[in-house]
Amino acid sequence: MKWKMNKVKTFINIYCIPFLILFSNCGLFEKKFPPNGTFCNVLTKPFPCIEIQFAEKKIIFSQEEAYQLEVVSRVEYYYQNKASEKIQMLVTSENRVQLSDGRFFLRKKVKK
Repeated sequence: MKWKMNKVKTFINIYCIPFLILFSNCGLFEKKFPPNGTFCNVLTKPFPCIEIQFAEKKIIFSQEEAYQLEVVSRVEYYYQNKASEKIQMLVTSENRVQLSDGRFFLRKKVKK
């Protein structure tokens, strides 16, 4: 039994620890917010756009419709809409945002 534990410890030391060190710089463990930006729903026309300010914890649908974001993690946020429904917002990548009411938004490209 004791030799099996030694084999497990050896396996962890040889394979798992170098794997963790190798991928520790991939951005997964960085504690920062995604960059602010304008996101548009490209599945409907005209394209409705929203402004998301992650650092200020705000989501702005229009001039009169802005909500505070409740942060659960760097990729999961909540806000309450006009009907007091709690809507989940998932940041699936730096350029994609999905709302729990079925809407999907892509980051608007900044023209240089």
